[in-house]
Amino acid sequence: MRLIYSIFGLLFITNLHAQYGRIDSLARSCPVDSMQSLTQVANYLKSISSTDKEIARSIYTWICENIRYDDKAFNEGTTSAMEPTEILKGKKAVCIGYAILYAELGSLCGIVAEVVTGYSKGYDYIEGYPLEDPDHAWNVVSIDGEFFLLDATWGAGAGETNKKGKLVSKKGFDDQWFLMQPEHAIFTHYAEYLPGLFKSMPAVSLKDFEHLPNLRPSMFTKNLLQPTVFFMQLTTNTYLFAPEVYDIPFEIEHSEVPHQLVLKHKKPIQIEITTNAVPSIYVVDQNDQYTALKNDGGVFRLTYKPELTGELKIVVQNDQHYYTLYQYEVR
Repeated sequence: MRLIYSIFGLLFITNLHAQYGRIDSLARSCPVDSMQSLTQVANYLKSISSTDKEIARSIYTWICENIRYDDKAFNEGTTSAMEPTEILKGKKAVCIGYAILYAELGSLCGIVAEVVTGYSKGYDYIEGYPLEDPDHAWNVVSIDGEFFLLDATWGAGAGETNKKGKLVSKKGFDDQWFLMQPEHAIFTHYAEYLPGLFKSMPAVSLKDFEHLPNLRPSMFTKNLLQPTVFFMQLTTNTYLFAPEVYDIPFEIEHSEVPHQLVLKHKKPIQIEITTNAVPSIYVVDQNDQYTALKNDGGVFRLTYKPELTGELKIVVQNDQHYYTLYQYEVR
């Protein structure tokens, strides 16, 4: 049996990392004597930035690097610091504090950044369950006349549940939550109020948001899935479950694959993936039988009829290793 690697969350150099490498490094290297006040922090971040986008990035990276999530406040249900100077002093906050701090530094640096509150599919979200109350805060920023969303809380790391059932935060920089397109953010973030800022965004209700699958922005920015496919399915008024999709360290230029988790037994599916980064792509069935996609100049195609029920994967091959890209259930 061939060894297949599932590498969800694999860290590798992306275009975003390359684009902001210098800014990220300088923001993380902010001297201690430049962090005695918010004005000092803002002045330093402005000094290393040349454009509004770089300012927005430097604030994002500085907050992700220097502010920790206040696990104690979350676990005990107490109030965490929300005043920017208090957050700077204590170096910890919950989501509303992260958002308030970002907005304050944005103001001091001369960019438009506002706090957004609403619903999210984060740490304690269970897919398929209704959302009852707003539970999260993030930011909307204006860069060169265009609005974007960003979430420095999630950019700073993720949460795990320990043996006592308590939240334990793990630091880990994640730039996919920086300058999110609204059609990508809507799968994880639903704002209570954003009046007319995203005119190109299709209307999505809270019920629609509940029905959308929980998909992070990188699934769309890396061309693994297409958000419009899910928007068109919202008229069914049912919960939409996407396949398991995994990050891979190779560039995918375009993909047309089934966007639903469950595939029908013996019903043919169409697969088309465009990439010049790997030599081979396969469909792997429950019995570990490999069926190769035909490679036509970097465009891999296959019409596949699932003959077996159970697990079905689309995997890519590189240097004798096989990496899972999509995973389905055939019923």
